[in-house]
Amino acid sequence: MSKRTLFLAGLSALELWTAAALGRISWPKPSRATSLRQCAASLDDIRKHDVGRFGVNPTTLDVLVSPEGTNRRSGSIRRRRASNAYPQRSFYRAANHLMVCRPELCLAQIASAFSEVELALFGFELCGSFAINRATGKLIDRRPISSARCLQDYARALGNTPGANKVRKAAKLVLDGSYSPMESRIALELSAPRCIGGFGFPPPTLNKPVDLSGKFEKDAVVRKGDLLWEKQGVVIEYDSSEHHEGEPCIDRDARRRNEFVGRRYRVLTLTKQQAYDLAAMENVAKNLERLLGIRLRSRTSNLEQRREGLHRALYAESDSSPRPFIAPHGLPWQ
Repeated sequence: MSKRTLFLAGLSALELWTAAALGRISWPKPSRATSLRQCAASLDDIRKHDVGRFGVNPTTLDVLVSPEGTNRRSGSIRRRRASNAYPQRSFYRAANHLMVCRPELCLAQIASAFSEVELALFGFELCGSFAINRATGKLIDRRPISSARCLQDYARALGNTPGANKVRKAAKLVLDGSYSPMESRIALELSAPRCIGGFGFPPPTLNKPVDLSGKFEKDAVVRKGDLLWEKQGVVIEYDSSEHHEGEPCIDRDARRRNEFVGRRYRVLTLTKQQAYDLAAMENVAKNLERLLGIRLRSRTSNLEQRREGLHRALYAESDSSPRPFIAPHGLPWQ
């Protein structure tokens, strides 16, 4: 009997997408598949697939089975029953007999296990340009997997599919272009609406190239600001050892800040210690209000408690539950 097609879902699918975004495997191709009736559903069928070579952890496998199949967990394998209908291009072909759910669908599949804020952080990662090296914990560049617009559009198309409403709410918080988990958290906290504890600033553009060339310079001088409000000429630069390894990198970032200042941008520098300290973040927000020339008012009740709750959700480290960020399994990082 021929091998049945395996449909990767949830975190397993996101591991494969991350491996593809790093260039370790080929980018999956859109499929017209809509039926899962011939998919791998039995444990024997599932175990025939060598998913490890696609960056997927075989010891915690998440798969999609037909609507008539069982959703019973069997050891390390979680089986999810598919809905009867999905929007077009919900599945992509990674290899012969291996399909993968699209990233936006994966968020809906894992929504019940994560808070709205954690889902938004996953969204920042999917729409950003970074991954985590499992071996070292360091960041590594990669291509974006999705975009904030795609997240919102697909979440709407999912209708009443389980998890879709939660993803729709989380997707509204997501911005494109993040280069790190900390940038994601800072951008989310500053731009999230006050009703959920954010500061409610207009969303910044993350890591957008800006032409800082002077009138008499022969070569273009293009730099990226971490969090940029271009119209108002304001930049927040995040300063952390996550990005910096040695004096050359620190010197480069100092030069970049000076170049922004030299072109009449107002620059705020934010450290990891400040980001983790709510009182320090509130001071940053006051300075940002002044620089942007806006006054943020809110009639939200219990704003202080809401702000503390969001800040704690963003920065509290917990070993009791998995935290966003995705790292592909068992692939070389060279």
